[in-house]
Parts: sequence; C-alpha cells; structure tokens
Amino acid sequence: MPVIRSSCSPGGPAIAWGAVSDNTIIVARDHTVFEGALGRLRPHTHGSLAILVGLEAPFEVTARGQVEHGRIAVIPASVRHGLDFHDRRVLVCYAEPHAPGYASLHRSAAGSCRVLPGLDRDLEAALRLWSDEGRLESVWRWAHDRLGDERATLDPRIAALTARFSEEELLDAPTEVLAEQVGLSTSRFIHLFTSELGAGVRRVKQYYRFKLAVRSVATGGSLTTAAHHAGFADSSHFSRAFLDTFGLSPASVLLRTEDYRLNRAAAPFG
Repeated sequence: MPVIRSSCSPGGPAIAWGAVSDNTIIVARDHTVFEGALGRLRPHTHGSLAILVGLEAPFEVTARGQVEHGRIAVIPASVRHGLDFHDRRVLVCYAEPHAPGYASLHRSAAGSCRVLPGLDRDLEAALRLWSDEGRLESVWRWAHDRLGDERATLDPRIAALTARFSEEELLDAPTEVLAEQVGLSTSRFIHLFTSELGAGVRRVKQYYRFKLAVRSVATGGSLTTAAHHAGFADSSHFSRAFLDTFGLSPASVLLRTEDYRLNRAAAPFG
C-alpha cells in the first residue's frame, strides 16, 4: 500500500511507498526497476536507457563536467555519469531496447542526460498508483508524452534481436553471428546497432547478463553463482563490470534487497 509522505521538499512533495528501509527490484521482460534509498554512485555507464525519479527530494547528476539537480532525469545508454541521491529514496527504471517507447526517449535525449527540476501533477499521480503495473506503465507513458520524440522508431531487426537477448538467446553469440541473424555485414551491423541503441553490442549484451545475475540472487544464489550463471568469468569480473555499469557494488544492492519481484508481465506502454 502506498505511503504518501506529508513533508515537502524542493521540486514537489515527497512520494514513497512501503517501508523506508526496504529496497525493491522488479525484473520483467522488457524493463528492470529499482526502488529504494541510494547515496552517492561512482561514475558509470548504463547499457540501456534509464529514467530516474527522486521520490523524496532532488538528486544530483554529473555528466561531461556539468552538475545538474532535479527530481527526474533521463539517462541514455553509454553516457558516463555520476549520481548522488543523498541517501533518499529513488525510482530507477531501465527500459530495454525492444520495449515500446525506447526509441522515442533515446532519440529525444540525443546522447545527453535530461534533468528536470520538479514533478508535475500527472507524474505525481502516476507515482501514487497502488499497483506496480499501473505505476510503471504510467511513469513510462508520462516520459514518452512529455519527453519523447513520437516520430522515432527502432529498426525492427534490432528490436527483434534484443528481444531474443531478453529470452536468454544469443548472449554468447559472436558479433559475426548476430550480423548474420539480421542479414547484414558485420561492419554494417555494428554501425546500425550502435546508432539505434546508443550503446555497443558488448555493453547491451552485458546489461542482459546482469538481469540473469539478478534473477539468480533473487532465487537464493550467491554472487559467485550469479556471476557464473550470467556468463562472467568469475565473481571479481562480475563485480567490476557491475560497478562500472551501475556505480555501486553488486553486494551493496543485491544482497541488501529482500523484495524481488520476478517475471512481471507489466511493460512500459502496456
């Protein structure tokens, strides 16, 4: 049941749900969501587009030498950035390339972080929805309507390929094989893939490997087990890659989360 905080902060009212000390991770077919309290994150680079919402207060985004503060940000794939949430609660939604609306937000961001100072009434209403499904769909619809480029579309070959990544297919396939899957030369495929998604093949595939690792931990596996299940050489390699992608160690988030919700059917835009 949602908890609406009575205290206010710059950029709008504080909005949260559940116990303040709890973290929640939702893993669905075409998105992954973290909700919980976070502090300062080291500079890192996502393998997918992310929307960040400060549920209680503004947060800080540092990218390309500039610092911005806001309650919502769109972070494109492959943009190196640092974050400081000041130990307040945040909603982080990672959209996957095959998800409806990815191309719209990716193209409108144009390779730069977009940071907005406050929450409007429509987004506040979306965050207050009781169900995960309704809340997430509404947040993504809001982002698409307010920030997206409705003219943008994703090449269907790349969308189909990343959908197979999500089904745990082709993650071990070399780039040459992936190019054959979509009927392109290797060089043309690499150019198209990076242009469409904003990130290279290795980084995007690594994002899907992290999803496998999260599922492993959620079902009782150790970080070592999760690393091997996701195709990393060892737990050290996994930890370094996780830190470079999310700005914090896997232990600091995965082992401190008790509320895992897997295989949710909810998807951005329905």
